[in-house]
Amino acid sequence: MKHSELVLFGGLVAWALGGCAANPVATTPIEATDRGIVPTVRISANLSPRGGTEGAPSEPQSGHAVEFSAATARGSDSQTLGAGQPPIIFGGLNTAFNAPQNLKHEFDFAYYDISWRGRAFFDPNPIGLEVLLGLGYVTLDLAVSSPTQRAAETLNSAGFSAGIGVIWRIRPATSLQARVTAIALISDFDELARLEVFVVQALGRNAAVRAGFSAWRLKADHDSRSDIKVDFFGPSIGLDVNF
Repeated sequence: MKHSELVLFGGLVAWALGGCAANPVATTPIEATDRGIVPTVRISANLSPRGGTEGAPSEPQSGHAVEFSAATARGSDSQTLGAGQPPIIFGGLNTAFNAPQNLKHEFDFAYYDISWRGRAFFDPNPIGLEVLLGLGYVTLDLAVSSPTQRAAETLNSAGFSAGIGVIWRIRPATSLQARVTAIALISDFDELARLEVFVVQALGRNAAVRAGFSAWRLKADHDSRSDIKVDFFGPSIGLDVNF
């Protein structure tokens, strides 16, 4: 075989082997959904000059602010691997859970972000809009177990967050607020999405309480082990501190 043919043959073999190595491993995704109460905390500092005509900081109003928020959740779910399904592969040792069997998923979740927040009301219209841009961080303690095996891992990611919301000022101290936030994550997770709908009641000048509903979705895509999709939703309560 000529030298040029050897080079061509070697290149084709390397390409074929590289293509095989790049193919993802066949696995079943980890899917967990739970319902429960999600507590939240928000702390915001107003950046706009105050001219004396605005309400208390705890009352929603136009302006710019820095907002820090935190949320936690704990949940569990079961998942059935039917006969013939690919395995679930998870954990630091890439533990394989082969079908058929029933699995239990348990998780502890925490999320933190810091954002610039802009709000605008078009008086006398009581409806206002808000946008948020910032940084988010998520951590998830996830355990997968069967009657004979258990694998656990702490996963975390940071990324850029963006949100948009609508506020209806029912009264100066009472409002209905809805917000959607998306976070593009790097490292262990790919994305996090959050939907919140709250009734917010100011308590004095700097504090407010919120009660309503929130829904979260956390996703991670992997080539060598199982993808992860965790959903949780339900009643949510929170405390706001405003300056």
